[in-house]
Amino acid sequence: MGFKYDKGEGVPGDIVRAHAWISLSAEQGDGRARKSRSIIRDSLTPDQVGEAEALIRELDAMIDNN
Repeated sequence: MGFKYDKGEGVPGDIVRAHAWISLSAEQGDGRARKSRSIIRDSLTPDQVGEAEALIRELDAMIDNN
């Protein structure tokens, strides 16, 4: 999902959402996501990093509840 947000494929391009989804995938062991996570994070502003981190917590909680 993160790569779709990064490229705007089927969803509006959104680098913050891309970083959040890619981070979740990286935490679950996805090698491609691990490599991409730091590259994308380096392109974010500090405010965007904060937004992404909040979104990661929100998505993680949703996943845990299902």
